[in-house]
Amino acid sequence: MDTFLHSCGYIVDILDDLIEAGLDVIHMDQQENMGLALLGERFRGRLTFFAGADIQTVLPGGDLAAIRRYCGEMKRQLSTEKGGFIPRWYSDPAGAGHSKEAVCAMCDAFLALDG
Repeated sequence: MDTFLHSCGYIVDILDDLIEAGLDVIHMDQQENMGLALLGERFRGRLTFFAGADIQTVLPGGDLAAIRRYCGEMKRQLSTEKGGFIPRWYSDPAGAGHSKEAVCAMCDAFLALDG
């Protein structure tokens, strides 16, 4: 059985302990409060990330090209050859201020990723 946890907070300081306790998948919508590079550097290959583009910084504020680039960066930073990254979208995009175009750019970028 896999163990999932949702968090939108800054949890870098406790992720090692959560992994040791059996956490398999982290569901996060605001990964930029920790940074992709830091998450990838410390937890890539040890945890599966279930996430879309950051809902507070990337989707509402990024242009469509920036959103697409960020999605590719998510794959590069968070996944391995065996997986480790499950792309998703936020369940209430309008409530979070995401335009339809931004959500479509994210989804198209994820669909275009290899593997």
